[in-house]
Amino acid sequence: MPPKADPSEIKYVILRATGGEVAGGSALAPKIGPLGLSPKKVGEDIAKATKDWKGLRVTVRLVIQNRQATVEILPSASSLVIKALKEVPRDRKKEKNIKHNGNLTLDEVIEIARKMKFKSYARELSGVVREILGTCFSVGCTVDGESPQDISAKVASGNIPFPLASKDEDSSRTFFEDKKKSLKPYEQTYDYFMVLDFEATCCDRDKRFVNEIIEFPIVVLDGRNGVKVQQFREYVRPTKNKVLTEFCINLTGIQQETVDEAALFPQVFNSAKNFYNKFHNENPCSRSIFVTCGDWDLKSMLPRQAKNSNVKVPVYFQEWINIKTPFKLYLANSKIKNNKRLGMPTMLKTFGLPLIGRHHSGLDDCRNICNITYKLIQNGILLEKTGEWSQELKEELSEKH
Repeated sequence: MPPKADPSEIKYVILRATGGEVAGGSALAPKIGPLGLSPKKVGEDIAKATKDWKGLRVTVRLVIQNRQATVEILPSASSLVIKALKEVPRDRKKEKNIKHNGNLTLDEVIEIARKMKFKSYARELSGVVREILGTCFSVGCTVDGESPQDISAKVASGNIPFPLASKDEDSSRTFFEDKKKSLKPYEQTYDYFMVLDFEATCCDRDKRFVNEIIEFPIVVLDGRNGVKVQQFREYVRPTKNKVLTEFCINLTGIQQETVDEAALFPQVFNSAKNFYNKFHNENPCSRSIFVTCGDWDLKSMLPRQAKNSNVKVPVYFQEWINIKTPFKLYLANSKIKNNKRLGMPTMLKTFGLPLIGRHHSGLDDCRNICNITYKLIQNGILLEKTGEWSQELKEELSEKH
């Protein structure tokens, strides 16, 4: 029986949806079922509310009161850019790795920037425009027939005449400058960030060496307050190269006896899935995503390990945020030049954060990535999915329900 509702209580649930499509009831049920809502009805409401965004992935917020849900669309910069391209809607299930190669005018970019200004910490509209130009580059389109990066450089140098701010923008900027210290970072798409950093067997001499996961850590960061609320860590016994190389031991600090006593990957992976599911059962209305430092962990290593160990992978391990991507946006917004290799030590140094533990200890790396992640949130950077498996990989390795 659904819980008794307080008619005056308002709750919010953040979801990702494909515009104009009815979300599957099995995907909605864990998030809204405990609130006494019908997944089928809510799915239909979301499809109706997002019909103008057909085929695009958008974030929606459900405002729930007295077992009634109102759907609000929270468009991201990328979805606004793609919508402005006016492309023919494409079926994401049939077409793999959809690419966008259209063209926007600078006026269209400025209009998108006006809509997204409330989410930006840039003091001037020109700063928001440069952020949107960065999004255009990521999407793959041009602006006025040129590379968005070239247009951004012209905006920064003042070579492009820029429209004056409206009175509303002037007043909002004044308010922002006066109140910046007391403002909280804007609402993120995700409540929790599941920070993951594998360590694997390695060799500095043999390029054909088969890597296997030997440390599987996860640290859960509450994006609203920066608290590391839970953690998981298990070591894994390798099967291809059972004896760790001296290079691997020195790099990771993991000892031979540690992996000799560890479980095999299928058992450890089940434990990791149980950890994830238990956390979300305890936090049924929350939304989370994995965070990594680079794409290697979930794009390359996990699929390879899953094939070697003959295991299937649930969908939540198939998409992630590569923290380097929003960090680059932070550098661009802050006009900070970085000529060093973009890795965890560089990001820590940029924010003045100390290194916790040792680098290349999986659990310590997760804790450090948590601190970087929260610094980005505090600086007003919206953290959104940056990577996911190809459709081919999903069809091959996904868990079947």
